[in-house]
Amino acid sequence: QLLTRAVADAEAETQEAARERTELSASLALAQQRGNGEAAARAAQERAESERLLAEERRAGARLRGSNQALEEKLAAVAEQLVSERASLGSVRAQAVEDAARVGSLEVRLQASDEALAAARDALVAAQADAAADA
Repeated sequence: QLLTRAVADAEAETQEAARERTELSASLALAQQRGNGEAAARAAQERAESERLLAEERRAGARLRGSNQALEEKLAAVAEQLVSERASLGSVRAQAVEDAARVGSLEVRLQASDEALAAARDALVAAQADAAADA
């Protein structure tokens, strides 16, 4: 936005310089009609300076428009990359949720296995105690 405003300002200055050039041309023509050589020379000098400034403003405006275009292209590329990165992040998050569900399932199975092992140990101890009592 800042660059766009600078371009607009440069274009406004260019238009102002063009208007001044037109006014100076009219002043020069009037001075020449009146035969005022000094005023005509001064008006011609001012017109030349105005034209030089106008050319500078046009070059500056063109540079700003070029910079603005380059920045807009860079912004579009970054925005496209951001969309891609967000999609990738969504995929990673989905995989993380799937992995968390798998870990939860494995923890439940491990708990069940631990309980079955404890029950088997208790049964073994009871069986060994019965065997010792019978002997």
